[in-house]
Amino acid sequence: MKHPDNHSLTNYLSRYWSVKQTGITGAVATMTANFVAAEVLVPAEPMFAAQLNGTFSQQTNPWKRFSPVSNLTLTAAGAILEPAKTSYFTGIRGGAFTVAVLDGGTFCANETVTLASNVTGGDMAYTYEWSGGLGTSATAAPVETGTYTVTVKDANGITATGQTPVTINPAPIAGILSANQTVCFAFEPEAISLSGNTAPVLYWQRSDLPSFANPVTINNTTNTLTSREAGEIIGTTYFRAAVGNASCGTVFTETAVIDTRTTVWNGTSWTNGIPDIRTAAVISAGNYSLNTNLNACSLTITNGSNVYVPANFDLTLNGTLTVATGSTLTMESNTNLVQLSSEQNFGDIILKRNSAALYKLDYTMWGSPLYGSQKLKNFSPQTLSNRFYIYNPVSDLFNVVDPLLTGFTAGTGYLIRMPDNHIASGGTNLPQRWTGVFTGTPNNGSLNVPLTFGNEGFNLVSNPYASLMNADLFLAANTAEIDGTIYFWRRRNAVPDASAYYATYTTAGGTGVPSGTGIPSATSDIPNGFIQVGQGFIVQKKTAGGSANLLFSNTMRSSANDADQFFRSTAAEDRSRIWLNITNPAGVFGQTLIAYMSSASNGIDRSDGKYLGDGTTALTSWLDNSEYIIQGRAPFVSSDVVPLHFRTLSAGTYTITVDHVDGIFTESQDIYLRDRLLNINHNLKNAAYTFTSAAGSFDSRFEVAYTSGVLGSDNTVGLESNSVVLYKKDKDIVVSSRKATLDHVEVFDMNGRLLAVAKNINSKEVSFNLGQANQVLIFRITSTEGVTISKKIIN
Repeated sequence: MKHPDNHSLTNYLSRYWSVKQTGITGAVATMTANFVAAEVLVPAEPMFAAQLNGTFSQQTNPWKRFSPVSNLTLTAAGAILEPAKTSYFTGIRGGAFTVAVLDGGTFCANETVTLASNVTGGDMAYTYEWSGGLGTSATAAPVETGTYTVTVKDANGITATGQTPVTINPAPIAGILSANQTVCFAFEPEAISLSGNTAPVLYWQRSDLPSFANPVTINNTTNTLTSREAGEIIGTTYFRAAVGNASCGTVFTETAVIDTRTTVWNGTSWTNGIPDIRTAAVISAGNYSLNTNLNACSLTITNGSNVYVPANFDLTLNGTLTVATGSTLTMESNTNLVQLSSEQNFGDIILKRNSAALYKLDYTMWGSPLYGSQKLKNFSPQTLSNRFYIYNPVSDLFNVVDPLLTGFTAGTGYLIRMPDNHIASGGTNLPQRWTGVFTGTPNNGSLNVPLTFGNEGFNLVSNPYASLMNADLFLAANTAEIDGTIYFWRRRNAVPDASAYYATYTTAGGTGVPSGTGIPSATSDIPNGFIQVGQGFIVQKKTAGGSANLLFSNTMRSSANDADQFFRSTAAEDRSRIWLNITNPAGVFGQTLIAYMSSASNGIDRSDGKYLGDGTTALTSWLDNSEYIIQGRAPFVSSDVVPLHFRTLSAGTYTITVDHVDGIFTESQDIYLRDRLLNINHNLKNAAYTFTSAAGSFDSRFEVAYTSGVLGSDNTVGLESNSVVLYKKDKDIVVSSRKATLDHVEVFDMNGRLLAVAKNINSKEVSFNLGQANQVLIFRITSTEGVTISKKIIN
């Protein structure tokens, strides 16, 4: 009969043999048994000899297969016979018993993976066990990358295994887009950026609908969608990025929403909140007066509304200013209209600008921040018609223009005298401001103003904007076209003719001219880096030949209101500066600036401002045999010495003072004025220095130093004060040195006038025939070693 634990349904024997051994350990035997055909459940093949050692268990003690049966003979070679256990031998189903694992491969983490086992042969029912703890079903669902194995046992416990690799790629993480934006109508948004994505960007989409039912595909595979690629926004617009790879498909980011915003002044309040730089502002009812700075994307004034900007308030727009016919915008002096983009403006405004405190016959360099039909005479109707000028670069002269026919050209400067009914100079009269009124449409965006070299390259230009302009940015943008100096006309009737006419500015700072009040003149107006609304000024073109363009742009504009004056302070690099004034009792005034700064050198560079020679009395730096009213120098060292130049047409008494200082000079650093003529080393920090001078130009009398070393001190080597004597011999004065060889000797009178000089002496003695005048003479004596001393004698 069939063994009760033989679970083959076909290809088995209906007979089995029992074998039991005792007393033998590790018995191995070859069992051979014969059977008859009637005991074979057909078909006979394939059928294998099989052994069951003890009690059957499909999982732990299954049948063991041997070789196939043949010729009605069953053979089990190498059968192990365990002591005290009965072994059973019979025939069970043979043939191949295999299992294949299906549906492995590469997947995405967001996909469901199902592995299936495909069994061939064996006897049912089967049991399954998957590696990785995936269970005992015929299928498995792995969630991680790995090689997965299934072990299958048939009903007789015969085992087959199969395996397959599974790769699970991380699902693409779409990432996060930058924040939603509100932009001006018809403006491009700021760039939209994507971060946190784990797969490449495939493309971007734009849509008017949040569902993206009508998307516009933007072919950009980077993590940044530029403003230009995003395009203009005229309503709520949605953007998203498509992220993915070849194996895991495409995922979309959440949307970035770009919208526009408008708020309307209805006469009492803003309908959608106070405007900001991304909100379009509309004033369409009543009057509106600023009581704080107003920022808006754009500003539209319509329906007969009147907008007023008081002094010290600013209007900043990212876009267009529109003033409808019948509506008004009035801006007082010391206000600013700053525009961040180059949008065109529409409609006329009224812009007022106060002059400096001036007298009737004084002049101002003007330029209009507006364009339109306004003529020069409309701007200053009480100015005599023959007192309107433009500058002629070819002749370097001011030419009269017809103010009834000549209008303002953007970026061009005009010299205009004060109205003829303005207060006159004289008596106790004090100068007064005059308010000029510009009408027209505000200039905006980049502007090129032609320059002509002409005679010396000077051109009269102006700030073309209704806002302050940063002088440093202006100079930097025009490095290739102009020198680094700006000249501002500041001439006043109450100032002696010997004083300078122009205030001067470079990146080192500015120097002023007399204020026109008091004798000596009061502290002058000093340009400090911002060019006022309506301000005209002089620049010098670099090279001759043809015309070039002077660039103005919105990037130069500013709203740094801090005082009602034509000049403002910039936030410049750290500098240590000294402003020196030269004055006399008659009210003559001159100023020079020495500035130590990291961007300057001790040679000539753009921080140096050349003296125009517009005053006959001046104290300047002496650099490369030229006068500089401003000199920028390399960072400060206490051993530095700065040669000065002094000029005057009038002999007399003059005083050099420190006007003000900054940087290290506000601390303990002393400032010495060396008078080489009189052999005096004077600390200007302690007191002003007063001296007498003849008329003339003096390039070696004065210098600025920062140590207290005495000129011609007795510890000098070779040339010593007590080793040089002056004496009279007949009609001559003899200079005799006991030790040092003389190189040259200069003879001055007490007014600083050079009377005689002997050069290349190469001897220890020299004589001078100076006549018989009864006067004190100063001999400045220099040895061949370069040491200089001074001595006096009465002739």
